[in-house]
Amino acid sequence: MKSLASQLKQLSLFQSFSQNDLLTAIKCLQLSIKSLEVNQTLMYHHYQNVIALVIDGQLMIEKINRHGDRFILTSLECGDLIWPSQLPLSDEHIVNSKSKTILLIFKQQHFAETCPLRARIYQLLLKQMTFQHQRLLNRIEVLGNKRLRDRVIAYLKSYPCNQDQWRTIPYNRQELAQYLHADRSALSRELTAMKRDGLILYQGNQFKLLS
Repeated sequence: MKSLASQLKQLSLFQSFSQNDLLTAIKCLQLSIKSLEVNQTLMYHHYQNVIALVIDGQLMIEKINRHGDRFILTSLECGDLIWPSQLPLSDEHIVNSKSKTILLIFKQQHFAETCPLRARIYQLLLKQMTFQHQRLLNRIEVLGNKRLRDRVIAYLKSYPCNQDQWRTIPYNRQELAQYLHADRSALSRELTAMKRDGLILYQGNQFKLLS
């Protein structure tokens, strides 16, 4: 339990908790760990009565339409939640692990008995879910741009930049195309044109906006 508590302490969600608080929470809420291998599909309906916190790795929520086209709805990274009652998905959506992923499992029934510690954790989980809902709203705004170039710029602006003005995104080229509802070759041509026009620089999944 101590090693798990130390791991949780590294997450921004739990940084305000003492080690003793985390040990108490692990025992009180009967927290458990679920590990996923690379490219493992998560059965979303199995999580209807739980809240799963990503504590390591990355997941992709994808949608496959009736034509077999695959689109990325969002990515879930360290600190993000799988919470079906707060983010219901249709049968067209799948959740895949992009890397080895570790989930911390909260059973919702354990929040029924209230105490200050449980209430504090539950409020923080709700706050995190609000952030994730906002990301989905931002995606709608990104896709509201008709031109692919404008979608790229709007998407990149949604990520913070480091001191050298570089922004790191969680997607490779194929995944970025799926996120932006674009053909990969069309996206590659557009990125090349934007670089030529002095709008961006890029190296792998790092981008810099120049204007």
